[in-house]
Amino acid sequence: MLGTNIFFSRKLQWNICSLGLLLALLPGSERFADAADDQSICDSGATLKEAQREMADHTEYPETRALRIDELLYDATDRCKAKFDPAQVQQIRSMLGAASADCVIRLRKSIPANMKNRDISHEADSLAGCENQHGDPEDQTAVEVKKLKTENKLALAERENSCHGATVDVSAMGPVRDQGDIGWCYAHAAADLVSFQLGRRISAIDLAMNYNDGVLFRLKKKFGESEFSKEGGQIDAAIGSESSKGFCAEEDFRGDIDGAASTLEYYRKLEQIKNMLGKPEATPEYICQEGYKLASEVMQGLSVQDFANVLYHVPKDQMFDAFRNVSCRDRIHLPAKSKLTEVSKGTSTAASLVTQMDQVLDQKQPVGINVMGTRIYGGDPGTAHAVTVVGRRFDKSTGECQYRIRNSWGSDWEDGGYRWVSKEDVQNNLYKIVYFK
Repeated sequence: MLGTNIFFSRKLQWNICSLGLLLALLPGSERFADAADDQSICDSGATLKEAQREMADHTEYPETRALRIDELLYDATDRCKAKFDPAQVQQIRSMLGAASADCVIRLRKSIPANMKNRDISHEADSLAGCENQHGDPEDQTAVEVKKLKTENKLALAERENSCHGATVDVSAMGPVRDQGDIGWCYAHAAADLVSFQLGRRISAIDLAMNYNDGVLFRLKKKFGESEFSKEGGQIDAAIGSESSKGFCAEEDFRGDIDGAASTLEYYRKLEQIKNMLGKPEATPEYICQEGYKLASEVMQGLSVQDFANVLYHVPKDQMFDAFRNVSCRDRIHLPAKSKLTEVSKGTSTAASLVTQMDQVLDQKQPVGINVMGTRIYGGDPGTAHAVTVVGRRFDKSTGECQYRIRNSWGSDWEDGGYRWVSKEDVQNNLYKIVYFK
């Protein structure tokens, strides 16, 4: 009997379930379900308590709390209508207003301060997730979104007004230079500044060689250090070392064939020819065809007689300087009015350096800068580098004032050898500026 009772009980359950499914498929079944739901949600006290529990639950995100209370208010106003106590509806509406306010505060705090420096319409619109669709028509969320967008618009206008465009004519500088794997960035930046002043491209390698001809470097060379192993320097010092002597034109001492390193390879080949002197294969024809052809590619101001005099009569360790001095005999001097100015972070703040740089750019003049860090040029962290600033613009998409830097890593680097860098990155990594007044 027991087994039979269980059998009939299960059969009865199956029949009840089947009947339920059948009724659910009948027309109007949705109205029956809604009616059942309405009966449960239109309990004023229960719905109000649910809203209170949501307000007290601080483990939820404020926007989640606002959404759930908003749904409860919808039940009270749209579905329950007159069945719901108006006073309790108002209580829920007040809680929704508070939940929305909390939501706005959290989302506003989640917007980083620097977003106020760019167009944050998208982030401001995200506050719409806090809006109460069924609450007070004068929704505080909508007011806050409008206020935030207005603040952002005013901030962007102020930044844009303080960062008007400036473009330096780089035609006299010529193509972007390539220092290769030699640390002569300072000489290339210096050469760009001088070229702009003279209206003629001058040799960066000649600048580096003159700079390396100081007392310290002569001592190093005396004790066996190669002239080409001396790397690193300062833009202003390199220009100063050559001002009285004059500057060599690029065509008289070229570094633009395949970069500075390639030019030095030409010299090493000339050393090999020098080592061949006195050997049977070093015929005058060979010396002219191979040696002079090689030298004239780098030093176009070199005559055959000049080449022979240096090759045959100057010691090998002095040969490069001798070739350079002969080829660069017609040196160019800066106008007397050109005054070189250098300001470093030791005597001025980074912000002040940027302000002075802006003043120079306003006059459409280039500025040489010494910087640290990868954000400027993508080098190794903590490595110093020298580049030339040749432009300024305001980027509306980011709200940033940006500077156009001209590097010395060839035209394959970034955008044809140039890169736009934010004012913030420049200021945070800048330690010296150099320019002509």
